[in-house]
Amino acid sequence: MKTTLRIILACILIMAMGACDSKQQNRAVVEQLVLEAQQTTPTQIDAATVLTFVNIEDDNVVYHYTVDESIISIEELSSTEGLIRSTLANNIKHDAATREFTNACSSAGMSIVMAYSGTTSDSTFTVTFSPEQLAN
Repeated sequence: MKTTLRIILACILIMAMGACDSKQQNRAVVEQLVLEAQQTTPTQIDAATVLTFVNIEDDNVVYHYTVDESIISIEELSSTEGLIRSTLANNIKHDAATREFTNACSSAGMSIVMAYSGTTSDSTFTVTFSPEQLAN
C-alpha cells in the first residue's frame, strides 16, 4: 500500500513538473540573471548616470538609474527616448548576452523598464519595453 502511494505521489510530482511551462522556466532564468546583476550595482554608466539597482516588480525587470542633474536634467534625458530605444535594439542585435536576456524576458511575458530619477529635482523618466517589443 505504501509503495502504491509513493508511486502515485511520484507520478503527481512528475506531472506537476511537466506542467511547468517554458514561460515559468524563462522567468526562473530571468530571476537568476537579475540576482547576478544585483551583485554588480551600483555601476557608473557614464558621467551622469549610475545604475543603482535592478529588481523585479510584478512582470517587469526594472533598472533603476540615478541621473546627476548638474550634467543633464531628466527633462533633457526624456527627449532622448528614441536614442535609448535604438541603443537597446542595437545591443540586442549585436550582443548575445543581451539578446538571450531580452528573449528570456519576452518568453516569460516580462517587460524591461528603465527608470531614471534625478538627483536634485526628484523628477523621473521611464522607458518601458514590452515583451512584444523585446521579441522583435
